[in-house]
Amino acid sequence: MVLFPDVQARARAEINQVVKHDIIPSIDDRASLPYLDAVLFEVLRWHTPTPLGIAHATSQDDVYDGYFIPKGALVMVNQWALSRDEETFPDASRFDPGRHLTIDGQLKDNIVNHFVFGHGRRICPGRWFAENAVWTAMATILSIVRIDYARGPDGHEIKIKEEYTAGLSIRPKPFQCSFESVSAEREGQLRAVTSFG
Repeated sequence: MVLFPDVQARARAEINQVVKHDIIPSIDDRASLPYLDAVLFEVLRWHTPTPLGIAHATSQDDVYDGYFIPKGALVMVNQWALSRDEETFPDASRFDPGRHLTIDGQLKDNIVNHFVFGHGRRICPGRWFAENAVWTAMATILSIVRIDYARGPDGHEIKIKEEYTAGLSIRPKPFQCSFESVSAEREGQLRAVTSFG
């Protein structure tokens, strides 16, 4: 969200339009927040957490597109390539939540994000839980704070170098940023429900 302040502002504006200013959005509000859904789907697509998916083994000999695949062969789906398919996602390297919305701002019916959670019979059984959990975290964070560049001692923005870890699972490398409360009421509500004392 630091890299895309316009996306962050639009998502927060949608939240503020739909949800009372003193209430944190809940999963019950999800159907009324299509832009926030589009942001979630674009985050999962843009830098999919498992670029090569999870390895599977074939249970029997198979032929795919003329290639023989013997029983027991390890098969990995290049999710990174799927997320960068220019026919499905034009200008795929660009972060654009709008690609998941219709002209009138509603979610498209044919959103392609299934590759993030695997394929076929072995697709992640917890995908709905995971998606709802990430959506809830995004909605909560964006309703309470503005995420911005951190500033150095000279007062200038500390630029973020967009770098990711390598491996079967990736994530952004550590970077500095700042958080500024935009809703004291929602912040108070969050502190009240997370306080254990």
